[in-house]
Formats: sequence, structure tokens, C-alpha cells
Amino acid sequence: LAPLAAPAPMAADTGVVRVTGSARVDVPADRARLAFAMETEARSAADAADANAERMQAVVEAVRGAVGDDGRIETSGYSLQPIYNRPEPGAPQAIVAYRVQNQVVVTLTDVDRVGPVLDTAVRAGANRVASMSFFAADTRAARLEAIAAATARAREEAEVLAAALGAELGSVLDVRVTGSPVAQGIMMRGAEMAMAADTPVEPGSQAVDVTVNLTFRLVER
Repeated sequence: LAPLAAPAPMAADTGVVRVTGSARVDVPADRARLAFAMETEARSAADAADANAERMQAVVEAVRGAVGDDGRIETSGYSLQPIYNRPEPGAPQAIVAYRVQNQVVVTLTDVDRVGPVLDTAVRAGANRVASMSFFAADTRAARLEAIAAATARAREEAEVLAAALGAELGSVLDVRVTGSPVAQGIMMRGAEMAMAADTPVEPGSQAVDVTVNLTFRLVER
């Protein structure tokens, strides 16, 4: 029998190198989310709640007509809180009124409807707009693209480091991927609402940020 060939010598490990690569891919926003509320105050809790319900009903009906089949309306919060005041220095605080806030969220599948829907809500009586954000319904392809780009950048950096150290990259010892889509948001409160009517809204894009951390084994050349 022929003797077995001796195994080829393996390159000796010289350590590890850890690198990070980041990438961002923008996706056109095709969805919007508006959060607005009706806030009322009255001397009694019942009066504040009744006034709020009546006015909010009018707002929701108007918004529903503006939204049509392009989105949905959901109640996202309801609060009833006492308002305190101190009649004179040193006196105990007393309840002087009650504040009711009822908030709804409108999700739109047509971003061109954001301006008209916002205007409709304000004109119908909504007196607080909590937020307005834009996002993309599907960011999977963009995330995969960002992962590929971030990985390539991390590996390129690792190759430069290895060459500078007189070594070569070996096997990958560890891979970690972090990041998520970030929706664009616009906050609008108080007096800004009076300026919202007939204001054009530009949805822009949603950023998909990804960071890839790689750990390579370093081997002798």
C-alpha cells in the first residue's frame, strides 16, 4: 500500500480583527400616520366628557369622509384628568376643572391625502395634532441591500487591516447585524395647527440603516 500523504501545514493563527460596516438605503414613503386629538375642559368631569364626545364625533365623521377607502381610523388614547389650582398661598390645592383628551390615529395608504385629511381634522374642530409620520410598507429588499453593502465595507476594512499587519483574513468567527427602518416624523402642537390648512406635505423617504459587525481570524501569509 502506498503511504498516506502528510497533511498540508496550516497557517498559524496570529489573532483576530473586529470591524464594523454601516450602510443606509432610502425607500420612498408610501404610507402616512397622523395622530390628532380633541381636548376639552369643563367644571365637571361629566360636562368635559360630554363636550369631548360630541366634538370628537364631528371630527371623526369629517375625517372619515376625507379618508375614504385610503386608510383606517383608530382610537389610540383617552384620558380624564383633574385640573388643580391653589386659591391662595398656603391653601391646599383644589380641583377647579377637568380636562378630557381623546386621541385617534389615521393611517393612510395614499400619502397625497395627508394634507387634505389634516386640514379636514383641524377645520372640523381637532385642537391638537400629536404627530405626523411617513413610512414605507415594505422595507425588506432595502434591508437586504443595506446588509450586503455594510458587509462589503466591513470586509474591505478588515482586508486593509490584515495587510497592514502582514497577515491574511481567515474564517469569519462572528457576525452581528443591527439596525431597523426609521420613519420620518413631524411634531405639530398648539398654535402650529392653525397654520396647517392648505400646507403642502412632502412625504420624502424612509431610511433603512444597517450595521454589520464582523470578527475575522487572522492567519500568517
